[in-house]
Amino acid sequence: MRYGYDAQSRQCIEELAELTQAINKFWRKNLGCGCETLEEAGVDRESECYINLVEEIADVEIMLEQMKEMLHCGDKVAKIREEKLERQIGRIRKRQTEKEEMTSAEAIERLERYRKGAERGERNTYDIKLHNACIKALQERMEREGSGNGI
Repeated sequence: MRYGYDAQSRQCIEELAELTQAINKFWRKNLGCGCETLEEAGVDRESECYINLVEEIADVEIMLEQMKEMLHCGDKVAKIREEKLERQIGRIRKRQTEKEEMTSAEAIERLERYRKGAERGERNTYDIKLHNACIKALQERMEREGSGNGI
């Protein structure tokens, strides 16, 4: 390594800051400050924001590789990363299982609460998403059980 830890760690901090800035700019310009999801907005791979974001990701990856090399911790980082990924996968699976375990009675109860709230003018975006999720869960359950009549 040509540079020491002090210089490289400061360079890493600078690259991380540039990545943060690129993420924010991409979010602001391409996703309307969060009004659209990435799937809704699509990705214009020719846009200046996208190209800059990709370049900053590469810069940070280079700096992280240099930091791991300097600190002789590549194996340890890989082990910790795998443990954290496994834990996150477990959380996702648990959440998916919990969603699938909603009974028809629970879904109907939630729909009734939504209806009453809507009558009082208390519905919000979360309520609408919950309502739609309940309907979808009921439809899927009915299809699995062979009812097929819809809601």
